[in-house]
Amino acid sequence: MATLNDTPEAFNVIPIPRNSKIPIFKWQKYQKEKYPKSKLLKDNGNYAVICGEISNNLLVLDIDLKEKEYFEIVYNEFKSKLPELVKTKIISTPHGYHFYYYLIF
Repeated sequence: MATLNDTPEAFNVIPIPRNSKIPIFKWQKYQKEKYPKSKLLKDNGNYAVICGEISNNLLVLDIDLKEKEYFEIVYNEFKSKLPELVKTKIISTPHGYHFYYYLIF
């Protein structure tokens, strides 16, 4: 699992409660404004990355599977159809994987 220290400086990160995906505050304003990293260090929970322009056009592809062992099948199919998209940072999550991409317009 990634930690705050693994998070690139370019990512806008907000705190979320441990074992949750739901922020405890309205987060939409952080699509336009950086959340202060000093506030993150005081929190004991987990972190969520705000995608989009605020994080250098970050896109995260979230692949959730009922059984993680199916990932290899899905990954190989993905790789055969879009080989250029598998050359990226991949993070394991409790139910699958996150693929991190920067969009270039």
